[in-house]
Amino acid sequence: MLKTSANKLVDNWSQSPKGDFLLYEEAGEQGRSEIWMVSLSDHKATRLIATPGYSNQDAAISPDGQWIAYTSDENGLRQVFVRTFPPSERKWQVSTGRIGAHPRWRSDGKQLFYVAGGTLNVVEVLPARPPEFKVGIPKPLSQGLLDIAPHNFAVADQGQRFLLVTARGSLASAALPIVVTMNWTSGLGLGR
Repeated sequence: MLKTSANKLVDNWSQSPKGDFLLYEEAGEQGRSEIWMVSLSDHKATRLIATPGYSNQDAAISPDGQWIAYTSDENGLRQVFVRTFPPSERKWQVSTGRIGAHPRWRSDGKQLFYVAGGTLNVVEVLPARPPEFKVGIPKPLSQGLLDIAPHNFAVADQGQRFLLVTARGSLASAALPIVVTMNWTSGLGLGR
């Protein structure tokens, strides 16, 4: 995770399908995370999702650009929610159980993946027209695979393969370089 002096965070950022904007997190009231959007054409930043007293993070925009999946603790525990894009007050809770976090869309938008206590889960996105959103029942895919770095995964091959960052076995001892990009927001013109 990168934190700039202006409290802008890049942990799980999401770019729009057309590449015209970027979603990111920023510390808001009481240090709680809010979801912001920056236009890559005019560099204007706009707050999208903020719930006073609660954190909203891990934004992921759907491949068709109509939905935002994100994590919020507004129900007392972190859960995955979906809203229309641009956001409205309506939202749908996708995850079930004690926790849900780090949503990722399948490349065709027909499934949504998220992590719950180290378990990777999948939920089918059912046909519906905005502003309605419908999902099936979440199902676990694998347990314990994401215990170490749960937010460091990507969905590939229409949900048949996953790219992970892991510290197990020989990968843990490999001497791999670490690349850190400092001051990334200076090129986006996020000064408000």
